[in-house]
Amino acid sequence: MTDSTASVTLPNYIIFDIDGVFNPFMATNLRERGFMRYSKEWINWDLDIVNHAAWVRELEDYADIVWGSSWEEESNALAGWFHMKNLSYPHIPMTTAGSMNTTWKLPAISQWIAANVSSSQKAVFVEDEIFEDAVGWFAARPNLLLVKTDPAVGLTLEQVETIKAFLS
Repeated sequence: MTDSTASVTLPNYIIFDIDGVFNPFMATNLRERGFMRYSKEWINWDLDIVNHAAWVRELEDYADIVWGSSWEEESNALAGWFHMKNLSYPHIPMTTAGSMNTTWKLPAISQWIAANVSSSQKAVFVEDEIFEDAVGWFAARPNLLLVKTDPAVGLTLEQVETIKAFLS
């Protein structure tokens, strides 16, 4: 008797923050680096819609993308400048938060990973506000990768290459 069930490949995930990852702050040379100013109602972003958009579209071939941003359900509207393949990524509710000198998003991110990522899947969290609690939590799980961006620089090509290598 042969097994007629096809094996199902479960997706890998990349969880992206927005501010400090795609919207660098505390930087003075963003225009020189090709970033453009975008405004919506009461907020301004400095966005690299050429490199970051291309990198995210490329990373969609490696994993499903999820927003891990305090912008929560507004993340897709704020990041619509990507012209992504998938125009609506899910977001992780940030209802639980850490305390001072901890990675405040870690409780919500770790709960989401526990509920959605098996040990045979990989997940990457790209964030600029990271403390030792997150470093230790991710280091103890070989199927997870933590990528810390410099909030004045944002996501870099080197970090994208690291993500692709980890997910390959």
